[in-house]
Amino acid sequence: MAPELPDLYEETLFCDMSPTQAEVYEKEKNLIRNRLLDTSAQIAPGQFSIIALQGLTRLRILANHPAMLDPGYEGDSGKFEQICMNFETLRAEGHKVLIFSSFVKHLRILANFFDDQNWQYSWLTGSMTPAQRDAEITRFNNDSNINCFFISLKAGGTGLNLTAADYVFIIDPWWNPASETQALSRAHRIGQDKKVFVYRFITSNSIEDKIRKLQVEKSNLASTFITTGNPLSALSLDEIMASLG
Repeated sequence: MAPELPDLYEETLFCDMSPTQAEVYEKEKNLIRNRLLDTSAQIAPGQFSIIALQGLTRLRILANHPAMLDPGYEGDSGKFEQICMNFETLRAEGHKVLIFSSFVKHLRILANFFDDQNWQYSWLTGSMTPAQRDAEITRFNNDSNINCFFISLKAGGTGLNLTAADYVFIIDPWWNPASETQALSRAHRIGQDKKVFVYRFITSNSIEDKIRKLQVEKSNLASTFITTGNPLSALSLDEIMASLG
């Protein structure tokens, strides 16, 4: 009989954009909305959903941190501040945290800040060799000075045993909840002897917030994403435009 796993607690943390970030986001949102309105009657629905997904992906990035699109951006990010604040508290208490993102650039922005603070971390992305990957896993599991493991969702969604961690941050949730379940299972698995806490960071009043609500209303979004790579193909024009707010 398989041993019983410790309790798993999941919470969504809503983050307000900083004023500078919100200004950049709103400007881009208006440009995308106008572009979609101009092209909606001129192209086939399938092509429209592809163009819309490109636009919404840009908004998703801005909702996380505008520096991911504009390296010259010198403003701040509400989500960035909340991630760092939560991590600093957990680090001071001796916890180990897995930080998952769909964007390596997002992880790099956080890692640069960690470097400035002299906070040690492990790092795993798809560009690493199996030997490098194994070395980072060993460091994280065995070194008490390393409290964070930055992991790209595609590279680290499966096959990792990271039960040294008792907190999981999913910092840019999106269309496919199954990938998030795989991520949190890196810590919440056989061999774990601690309660595991999962935080999903969502930027309030952004495309992330809208997509979460759509996922509740339309259960087929995730399956459409898996089969086509574009969940917007399951939405009407009005629903796509409504997601822009």
